[in-house]
Amino acid sequence: MSVNRRTTKVFASLLLVVAVALVAVAIGVHAVAAGVGARPVGSIAASQGNPNAVPPILRPATASELARIRLVEAQEAAAFAYHPPANARYSLAEMNAYAHAGR
Repeated sequence: MSVNRRTTKVFASLLLVVAVALVAVAIGVHAVAAGVGARPVGSIAASQGNPNAVPPILRPATASELARIRLVEAQEAAAFAYHPPANARYSLAEMNAYAHAGR
C-alpha cells in the first residue's frame, strides 16, 4: 500500500510542478507578446483612435443610397409578413384536426 501512496504523491507533485511551469511560460509569452512599449487599452481609446486600424473597404453610403437600402429592406420584411384581408373569417380547422387526441 505504501508504494502506491508514495507513487501517487510523486505523480501529484510532478503534475503540480508541470502546471506551475506552464503558467509561468504562459505569463512570459504574454509579456513578450505585449512588448515593452505597449500601451494599455484605455490609452488607445483616449487618443485619436487605433493607429493600426484598417480603413473600411466601402465608402459610406450617401443619403439617397441609404433611402433606397431602407426601402429594399422594408420590402423584404413585408414579403414575410402575412396580413389577412379585413373580411377573412376566423377558423379553428387547424386545431380541430387534433380534437380527437384530447378525448
